[in-house]
Formats: sequence, structure tokens, C-alpha cells
Amino acid sequence: MADFALDNQKLFENQNLLEIGAGTGLSSIILSNHCKTREVFVTDLPDLLPLLKENIMKNQCINIHAESLDLTNKSDYVKYEKHDFIIGADVIYDNDITDAIMDFLEHILNQKLGKTNLHFLFSIEKRYIFTVEDLDTIAPSY
Repeated sequence: MADFALDNQKLFENQNLLEIGAGTGLSSIILSNHCKTREVFVTDLPDLLPLLKENIMKNQCINIHAESLDLTNKSDYVKYEKHDFIIGADVIYDNDITDAIMDFLEHILNQKLGKTNLHFLFSIEKRYIFTVEDLDTIAPSY
């Protein structure tokens, strides 16, 4: 996702972005420091916020807001309805989390009815695992 942002900087100019499941915040840091975004809201679970905030501070990002977002808690959704882009890098790896992401995106789309210029960008790494059930190497979440 960070590579995509660097290769497509003009796409993000003057845009409000929301990154879900940011982890270390690499994509949001790149977007903030190199893509002339208006504001970047970066989210993850509460346990990951200290690392996320530390990385934002160390990279001297001025337009990033780090907040907690638990996609399984639908009452959190209301805070994140005003963005032009919603991105996620490597957040689809588990069926329950994938279902929660789809519920969140559906909620956002329902709030944006009649409005244009809403973009969703997600990147995923294909993870292979060997399962005894299948007796094969598969990528079940891909």
C-alpha cells in the first residue's frame, strides 16, 4: 500500500483518508508525509495504539490522527463516515475480521448514498498454509 501511495501521489492530494488496521502505520505515514493529504485518520485496536503513535511522532507527521477502531464494535463506526479514501493494508486474513470489514464498508456506503468520490483501496498478501484437513497447501483467506 505504501508503494502504491508513492506511485500515485496525486490521487491522494487534498483528500481525507482513513486507514483501518494500520499496525505500525507505514502506509499512513507515507500518505501524510509524501502525498499532500488533507487529513489522515489511522486506526487499529487499542493495544497497538502506543506503537502507532510513537511511529507517527518519530516521523514528524502533522496531519495524522491515531485512534482506536474495533471493527467488531458497530458503535465505533459513526466516527469514520467523512472520508474520501478508506484503505487497508494486509487486513484481510481471518474470516471474522473480513466479515467485520465488509460490515463496516457497507455501513459507510449506506451513509454516503448519493455522494461521489468515495474510494476503497485494499492490498493483501497471499498467505499459504498447509492443512491436515485438505492435505494440501492452500490460501484460504485469499
